Amino acid sequence: MDLFEAIAGRRSVRKYKPDPVPDGVLARALEAGSFAPSGHNRQPWRFVVVRDPGRRRALADAAAPHNSFIAEAPVVVAFLGFLAHEGAPAPDARTRGSWTWDMYVRYNVAIAAAYVTLAATAEGLGTCWINNYDEERVRTVLNVPEQYALVCLMTLGYAAEEPPAKPRLPLAELRFDEEVEPGRDG
Repeated sequence: MDLFEAIAGRRSVRKYKPDPVPDGVLARALEAGSFAPSGHNRQPWRFVVVRDPGRRRALADAAAPHNSFIAEAPVVVAFLGFLAHEGAPAPDARTRGSWTWDMYVRYNVAIAAAYVTLAATAEGLGTCWINNYDEERVRTVLNVPEQYALVCLMTLGYAAEEPPAKPRLPLAELRFDEEVEPGRDG
């Protein structure tokens, strides 16, 4: 599968086969995330791979009720951002203009998560990005200390469903040339 097929074919999968994800397949998907760009090449992402059924159930219990499928996915990955990286600004100097260090780290980790999503799709896996959960409960389940930002959870596994493509806005509605056209979106 080429990159554009993976991009166009990616779907949010919420029903998984019980088949385990081979270590090599998972490693390739995570390695793709490690190749994501990051500011100053700091690579602040960390991946917590969860396969244990009891721990997956605890993560599902910490999530919103519509995310109960977390327990059924063979793998859940928590994407963390390491906030205390060498060279990181001191806590009292972590704001520059409208940017905070926490935002900077989260954006970098989100790029890595997107790379994992596309690589997993190319490997024949389904994924679903999850942000609706009780953060403190997830931190407790995964033993995540405060020097890490919890960016998202992602389920991975072989899809037991084929969700249809959702409609996308045409590029002509998304693109501006040279400047924002007054009144177009509002």
